[in-house]
Amino acid sequence: MNKLLLSLSFLLCSCGYHFPSASHSIAVPYVKGDTSGLLTDFLVRELEMRGWMDYSGAAAYTLDAKIVREDREPIGFRYDRKGTSDNRISRLRPTESKCTVTVEVVLRNENTGEIVFGPQKVKADIDYDYVNFDTISDLAFTPAPGAPLVPVLAFSLGQLDSIEGAQRAAYKPLYQKLAVLIADGLEAANL
Repeated sequence: MNKLLLSLSFLLCSCGYHFPSASHSIAVPYVKGDTSGLLTDFLVRELEMRGWMDYSGAAAYTLDAKIVREDREPIGFRYDRKGTSDNRISRLRPTESKCTVTVEVVLRNENTGEIVFGPQKVKADIDYDYVNFDTISDLAFTPAPGAPLVPVLAFSLGQLDSIEGAQRAAYKPLYQKLAVLIADGLEAANL
């Protein structure tokens, strides 16, 4: 029996498992400015995976976070085409953008009200591609001269999206990235 307990304790220690302590439990209210709730969800999941969450409602710390800035800028372009021909028009069309989100984080001790971490700004970005649906050359192509137009979306396998759809889809990996960075910062603070 002792050998079993000893081997079990080595097994649990070697895989990184630890018993969460009440002194490191964190309450996470909704992130201000997170209208979809995705960032709050990913932040709670990340802290839970690291053993910092406490569902008893008696957390030692409260993590207040708010989105303070969100920027989008086009970073990839291509020349526009006239109709479905290969004739270029001297006009660039954006086909790729970058979204950058900055979150301000403050960790407060629930017993004393003292700020123990922050305010700290955490920033992450992500690139995403899209199709401009306002030109025919982005929507269709001719496989051979005189052949009828063939829509490109049938061949895209879900990878071509409008700018609005691509922006929405980019939030998930962006917020996951932010949640990991915030949790890394809290761990590095050695609370």
